[in-house]
Amino acid sequence: MVTYQTPAENSKYTQQLAIDIGDVPGHQIRLFEIQSTYPKDAPVFLGVRVKNSITRGQSDYVGADGRVSAYVLYFMENGDRIYGRYEGTSQGTVGEATGRRTVLGNTTLTGGSGKFRGIRGTLHSSSIADPSKGFVETKNEGVYWLEKE
Repeated sequence: MVTYQTPAENSKYTQQLAIDIGDVPGHQIRLFEIQSTYPKDAPVFLGVRVKNSITRGQSDYVGADGRVSAYVLYFMENGDRIYGRYEGTSQGTVGEATGRRTVLGNTTLTGGSGKFRGIRGTLHSSSIADPSKGFVETKNEGVYWLEKE
């Protein structure tokens, strides 16, 4: 089992590109990158701490509501990596097209390098995000295991 939080001061949107669809007001697709660091209370997999992570993904929103999918790369202190695929949904405050939103989803761990080559698992996450201000904080918990090759 793994449980960890990534506070806003340790996560930031490093790239974003939003494109208006033009069918209904507020409908956009967006590409984004989030970089997170873990200076303390880092997540630990198989006894190895995560040094930092990068999430690269896309969203399809009308206002603040819609789908999110992404790929997650965890960079471990021993130089290995863990890979994951994220799927989630975003919901904003009723009547507000921008601003803070709640994002709920799951990351499926799909493998890694070195010690983590056969890692599999599922992490459930809850985030508060405001992409227009570069704000994101996340709580994760889940299970993982190693598959024999």
